[in-house]
Amino acid sequence: MLNRKWMQGAVCLPLTVLMLWMAAPVLADNFHYEIRPATRFMADEQGRLTALGMNWEYDKEVADVLLQGQDLSPDKRANTLQNLAQAMVRDLHELGYFTQLFVNGQAQPVQRVQEYGAQLSPDGKLQLSFRLPLQQPVEVRNKRMALTLADYDGAALIAYQGPRHIVMDDALVKHCKLPAITEEIVELPNDHSPTVQTVHIDCRQDQD
Repeated sequence: MLNRKWMQGAVCLPLTVLMLWMAAPVLADNFHYEIRPATRFMADEQGRLTALGMNWEYDKEVADVLLQGQDLSPDKRANTLQNLAQAMVRDLHELGYFTQLFVNGQAQPVQRVQEYGAQLSPDGKLQLSFRLPLQQPVEVRNKRMALTLADYDGAALIAYQGPRHIVMDDALVKHCKLPAITEEIVELPNDHSPTVQTVHIDCRQDQD
């Protein structure tokens, strides 16, 4: 389910992407970068949905530009990566974290991210992790959830590499089917046509 009004508002790029653009102007024309997400649907002891645990992977080329000139010496590395994560989630907040979550068709507002971090994988890819809390816990039993991660400016191409990258806490697994992913090509005014994925989780007891 795509929120077209929200789409029209998300036309600016995060500061971290603007850093990329300015540092590597050769990329400015038809500039794109990929995010490969993994998501955990998190629940409280009552089985209510409370947050989304996100882990987003960025290519080595993106990491190299974002960390250009930064101190990655052993004693400074952790602090440098944490500062980068802070800047990224701050900018993502202005864009709604590229996240739209619905329960039975009703949009679920989220709080500002307070827990976050970043790591570099052995092959140089950047891993941004953060916990995206809901404004309040939501009962999902006998309901359907839908999650869309998308940058409707078309610069960030956000795509799960399969349902295995979407997991649920045990309290949700008891009531919900395994996730399914659908795709939709969205035509944008800037001539971009990104493929937008939506994750569907059915927690109805009478599900087929």
